[in-house]
Amino acid sequence: MLHFKEYYPLAKQVILNVNYRCAGNILEVAAALIRENKNRFAKDPEAFREAGERVELIHTKERSEEYEILIRSIKEQMKQGISITDMAILYRKSADMEGMLRALDQAEIPYRKRELVKCLHQSFIAEDIRSYVRYITGDHSRQVFLKIMNKPFRYLYRDHLKAASYAPDNTLLRKFIIHDSKEQKRNMALEKLVRDVAVLKRMPPYLFCNYLRKGLGYDKYLADLSAMGQDKTQGQIKEKLREYKAELDQLMETMKDFRTLEEWLSFSQEEKDKAGEQKQVMVEQEGIRLITYHSSKGLEFDVVFLPDLNEGVVPHSKAIRPESLEEERRMLYVAMTRAKKKLYLLYADTAVVGTGDKGHRLLPSRFLSGLDQSSSSKSILSRYSSNASAAASYSASSSI
Repeated sequence: MLHFKEYYPLAKQVILNVNYRCAGNILEVAAALIRENKNRFAKDPEAFREAGERVELIHTKERSEEYEILIRSIKEQMKQGISITDMAILYRKSADMEGMLRALDQAEIPYRKRELVKCLHQSFIAEDIRSYVRYITGDHSRQVFLKIMNKPFRYLYRDHLKAASYAPDNTLLRKFIIHDSKEQKRNMALEKLVRDVAVLKRMPPYLFCNYLRKGLGYDKYLADLSAMGQDKTQGQIKEKLREYKAELDQLMETMKDFRTLEEWLSFSQEEKDKAGEQKQVMVEQEGIRLITYHSSKGLEFDVVFLPDLNEGVVPHSKAIRPESLEEERRMLYVAMTRAKKKLYLLYADTAVVGTGDKGHRLLPSRFLSGLDQSSSSKSILSRYSSNASAAASYSASSSI
C-alpha cells in the first residue's frame, strides 16, 4: 500500500485520521509509540473522545507481583461498574498466557479464551522433573531411571542396565560403579548422584528444583541440549536455552504453593492429565477475555491490560531486523488501541524470585522507553513502581 500512488498516480488520497474508539490519552500514548516506525503512512490520529483517564504504566520487581496488581485492578474496575466481559488481557503469543491463567484461577476470576494454550506440565522438562521426584520419593523402576540417568550426561547406556542386576533401591547406582571400575568419569558421576539423592530427599519442592538445576546440573543438560543439531548459530542456541529456562522458571513458580514433593507431583500429573483430556476444548464461559495481539484486530474493550512488556516477549526475541521490529511495534500499537476507556501497561524485573534464587533477570521492552521519552505522552502516563528507587529511573531501556 505504501507504493500505491507510484502505480496509480491519479488516485486521490484521503487520510482517515479520526479515531472514534480510544479515549484521547490512550490514543496519544499509542501514537507516540507508532511514530517511531519509519515505513508507514505519516499521519497524526485525532481522538473523537475526550482525554479520559491516564494510561497506567506499572513496574514490579517480580512477575508474580505484576499479576497480583493486575488481578486487583480487574476487581477495582468491576467495583466501578465495568463488566468483566468488557475487559481483556492481551498477549503477544498464546504460549505466554500460562502464568496469567494460573493467577486468574487462584483469584477465581472467570475468563474466556479461544487460543489453545500449551500446558506447562505437558512439556518434556516437566516430565523430567516429575521423573526425578518419583525417583527421589522411592520409585526406582527401570522406566523412571531411564528418564533421568543421563540428565545431565553420566556416561550410562541401556546396556549397563542389562549388565547389572537391577535393584529396586539406590544400591543400583553402586552396582553400576562396581561393574566397571575403569570408567572413572561414569563412576564419579554416579557417586555424585548418590550424594545428590540423599540431599534432595530432605528438600521441599522449590528448593528441590533449584538444587536440581544448579547443584545436580540440569541447567547444564539444557544448555547442552540447546546446542544439539547442525548449523545452529550462537543466537539460535541462546534463544533455545532462554526458552527452556523460562519454562523451568514457570515450573518452579508452581512449586511455591506445595510443602512436599508428593503434593507437587500429584498436582503436576493431574494438570498434565487434565490438559490431555481438554486438548481441543476452548474456554467459552463469560469472563475477561484472554487473546493474542493478532487475534484482537477489529475488537474493542472498555479496559485492556497488556502484561509482560519485557524484551524477548515484546518485541519477540526473534525480531532482530529493523522491519521485524517495526512489525512488533505495529502489533503493540494494535493491542493498545483496543482499549476504549482504560489501558494498563505492565512489566517486571524478574520472572522468579525465591529462596536461594535471584530469579531470571528481565529487561523492560525498548518500546516503553520510547513512550517515556515522548514529550506528548509524559503527562498522560501514570507510573507505579514497586521499587521506590526505580520509580525515577525510567529513562532508557538499558537502565529501567
